[in-house]
Order: sequence, then C-alpha cells, then structure tokens
Amino acid sequence: MVILDGEKIPRTFGQTIILSTRDPNRGVRNCCSSNDRVRNLQFSYTSGTSGGNDTATTIITDELFLNGFTSLGKILMIDSTVIRQMTKLAQTENDSRPRKLPFLSRPILFPIQLMCAVVHVVLSTIAPSTQPIVATFVGSALFGSPVIPFLLYVGLGKLLEYAGVIQMTTYWTWILCPLLAAYVVGILILDKTHVQVKNSGRLPLSGPIERSCEAFYWGITNYIPQYMTCLPWSDDAKLPTDNGETYVFGCHPHGIICYSLIELTNPYSDFSRMFPNLSGPKLTGLAATVIFKLPVVRELFLYMGYIDASRSVASKALSVGQSIGVCVGGEEESMLTTPKKDIYVLQKRKGFVRLALAHGSSLVPVLAIRANELYTTYKFLFKVRMWLQKNCGIALPIFHGRWGTPLPHPIQVKIVLGEPIATPKPDIPGAKPDEALVEKYHAAYVDSVRKLHALHAPKDTELVIQ
Repeated sequence: MVILDGEKIPRTFGQTIILSTRDPNRGVRNCCSSNDRVRNLQFSYTSGTSGGNDTATTIITDELFLNGFTSLGKILMIDSTVIRQMTKLAQTENDSRPRKLPFLSRPILFPIQLMCAVVHVVLSTIAPSTQPIVATFVGSALFGSPVIPFLLYVGLGKLLEYAGVIQMTTYWTWILCPLLAAYVVGILILDKTHVQVKNSGRLPLSGPIERSCEAFYWGITNYIPQYMTCLPWSDDAKLPTDNGETYVFGCHPHGIICYSLIELTNPYSDFSRMFPNLSGPKLTGLAATVIFKLPVVRELFLYMGYIDASRSVASKALSVGQSIGVCVGGEEESMLTTPKKDIYVLQKRKGFVRLALAHGSSLVPVLAIRANELYTTYKFLFKVRMWLQKNCGIALPIFHGRWGTPLPHPIQVKIVLGEPIATPKPDIPGAKPDEALVEKYHAAYVDSVRKLHALHAPKDTELVIQ
C-alpha cells in the first residue's frame, strides 16, 4: 500500500507501508495526525538507493518526530510490526486526551462562553481598545458568574411563554427545577472530575464560540501596558522536564486573586512563552475544594485545567509527572490582603515541601510583586470573617478596585521566579519524608522568598511571614 505525502497511516496490520518523503517540508511528518505522535520508538528502516539497500536503526523522539526521515531517500518502508507499535502508541496518546466536563456542566458553562464570544465579536468591531478592560472586569467578577446562566434560562422561559409554547410555572416545575436538582446532586455533590488527575489540563477548544471566548478572556493580559510580566532568576533560566523532572511552584501572595498562579496557567503568559515545555498539561494549578462546589465557578476552573488542592490529589499529580502550582497561603492569606504590606502565611505551611520531598520535585518560589495593591481592602467585621474562614473554610474579603468595581487598580504586577531548590530523590516515591529534611528545605524555601522579595519589591512594601 502506498501512502503519499499528507495522508494518514491507516489502522491496519499485516501490510508493508511505503511513505513518500520527496518533499522535505511535508514528507512523513504530515502522514500522521497530531494524535499519532510516536515517542522513543526504535526500529529498522530500509532506504532504496541507486547503489543498493542500506539498513540502519533510528529513534523517533517528540522533538524529531518523523522529521529526520526526510534525509533517508525517496522511499521509506515500515513493516507491520512497526505499524502495530505506532498504532498502540497512538491509542495511548488518544487515551491521554484532556478530561471532559460532565454532561450537565456543559449547559451551565455555555451561556458564559456565548456571552464572552458575542462581546468579543462586538468589541473587536466597534471598540477594540476597550476589550481588555471589559475582559478584566468579567474575569475579576468571576464569583458573580452564576447569575449569567440563570438569567439566560429564565429569559428563555419568558420568551417561550411569550410565544405561547409553555407557561412559566410549567417551565419552572418540569424543566428548570428538575435540571437544577440534577445538577446539584449529580455535579456539585457526586461528581469527582476535580480529583481526576489523569488527563487533567486545559480543555481543548472546539468550535468558533469557544475560540472567541478564549480570545476575549485572555485579553486581560493587555489590561494595561505590561500588566503582568514574568521575570525568572536569570536570563538563561530553564526548567527542564526531559528526564521526568517535576516542580512544586509555591505562589505568593494569594491576594484577592492569585495572580502568580494565573501567570503559570495562562497559555498566553510570559511564563508559557519562556517555558513552553511546562505550558499545558505538564503544569496543573491547585484550587481549594470549596471552589469546586460553586456553580459555574467550578466549571471555569475545570475548563482551565485545575484540580483539587487536597494532598492526595496533588501527590497523585506529581507521581504521574505533572508539576503543580499552589497558593501556599490559601484563603487565610487572601483575608489578610493589605496594600503596601505583603503578609505571607508560610511559617507553618509545610505540606507543599513534604510533597516535593516525597516525589523528588524541585521547589520554585513565585512572587507576584505589588499584587496586594490591586484592590482596596477593609477590616470591617474582620474577626468574624476570620472565624468563618478558619472554621468553615469560607473566605469573605471585603474589597473594591477601580471606580469601586471588581476591576483591579491599574498597577503593573511583576511575577518573579526564584531559582529552583532541588530536592533529593526519595527511595520510595510518595513516601512520607523525614521531618528533619522537611524543616531543612522549608527553611531554605523561606530564605529564598525573603531574598526574592527584598530584591524585587518596592522599598515601602513590608514583608511579614507568619
């Protein structure tokens, strides 16, 4: 069977496959779809030449996938055994596709995507300069997002009633309320997608609505010039993952919004451009369990690839080769957000260090300089709210931003990365590390945080580690 340039390898066995490689710009590379990538597959090939046949062995890697065959001659022959291996690896690749949202989550998320897509198209046409401001407002008002699908579906009921299709009471009784009950029980209570580590990562875009929504949402990076910039520890900084290295990124401060974690998980950020090997499913953000109990907010976090911040889930992520980003201070630190004063809840937070030591992952401190100045905060009923946070896990910061809205003040935030702190490889991956070792690496981490803050933070910004 002959496969010309651009055609896929068929899923059939027992045949000799001939791949044309006459065009070095296309060649065998385009004979496979993106899901047919082959890793570390070693086999023999025979290249036909005028002087006879030459047999040799090569290794296909991610970086060199089939591209090297352009120099082998005009014809490459692969036997059925190799096809079987390639098919098996392709199926493995297919099995590793990003997880999907539960069925009932789709109609909840769709109104948000539709609204963002429509706003993107309209603003791109009539007022493109305002789009980053509107996108930032929508992103900052994340916890108000459940209102949007509610209004849409109530509006749909009113429209159907106006058209004489169904009475509003019937619509509520037999359609909306049963769907809402099914969502609460089936998704908010029973669904476990947020603790699923396998295939976690940003969901792939499908269709023009999702693509427009994506283009709109990440307009936040252009809110003001150099709104969020990333500065690594050196000009030639690297975070290699070729040999299975993993990293635990400790993000500080939490602030009203954890901008340092957003920088790590934003596919269009400076960080993603600097470290493309970590962009995507190789780096997963952790979010508090309560986030996945909030309608719509849950779907948005899952869509962006976040997983539950519990120790067992984070450990599982590291064990399968994923790096993790965690806001170390959590909700408690968000309650302590104070402009010109960086309060890091870190002194007793050692779980992330234990995780790193248990899996031999490097510790990387990440500081969002001036992030606490993005919002004006208030101490009204502070002790009551702190009690709720500590005892109920509910954080209720009182704040406002620009013009008294959720829009952050126009302040440039600098995301700085500390040099990775390598940890020893454990004898048994995942085993509980020695506490003396935990203390040692925790102290080294805190020292690195202090040095980073002293080097990059404004002189009038106080650092308090508690």
